[in-house]
Amino acid sequence: MGKSISLYDLPTRPTNMDNVDCEFPREIQDEMSIQIPPEDYEAELKLNLEQHKAFSMIIDVIQKGKSGIFFIDGPGGTGKTFLYRALLAHLRSKKLMAIATATSGVAAAIMPGGRTRIPILRYQ
Repeated sequence: MGKSISLYDLPTRPTNMDNVDCEFPREIQDEMSIQIPPEDYEAELKLNLEQHKAFSMIIDVIQKGKSGIFFIDGPGGTGKTFLYRALLAHLRSKKLMAIATATSGVAAAIMPGGRTRIPILRYQ
């Protein structure tokens, strides 16, 4: 939308995510302690052509430090959750914050660390 995230009153991201300890809010500690299932690491190598295209586009936007909104849609059984889990594993393995949210508890429950809301965090 042509705006910078710095225009909004949001907390800053900690600079060193390797040393997450008591100085960070519980939500960040929880996020950084999520165990990534081994099969999720392998998922990136098993993406089909469409999934890989979406995966690459999303990772590219993140790596370039840009903002973006992505809508992944498809009937049940087409691999949306598989793609989400591959994305979460990739980002979390690089010590990036990746919060899985969903509008229902059932959808959130299938994601490692999934939530039905995004917590509002404030820290310096």
